[in-house]
Amino acid sequence: MILKAVHVEEVQYGDGLAEIFSIIGPDVPPWTRLVDFIREVVQAPGTKALCREGGCGVCTVVATVPDRESPGHTKTFSVQAVSGGGGQCITYRFNTNI
Repeated sequence: MILKAVHVEEVQYGDGLAEIFSIIGPDVPPWTRLVDFIREVVQAPGTKALCREGGCGVCTVVATVPDRESPGHTKTFSVQAVSGGGGQCITYRFNTNI
């Protein structure tokens, strides 16, 4: 099965700093870890997976999702990418280092 991101956008800052934004497509199986999706499909190896349990925090990414309580608005929060399934995050927009 080929997994894909619906949209990937790279933003370059000065001094070699960059971030990548991606939106997960509907064809991602629910058992796919978010960290694996970001590292392998989006090819953003800046998202690390040290402990693979979420205890150390190096896998933290920023998620922006539609706010169900306020249509037209979004909510932004941090997510530990090793503990979340990529298939559960469809339409989430993620921000991480490259």
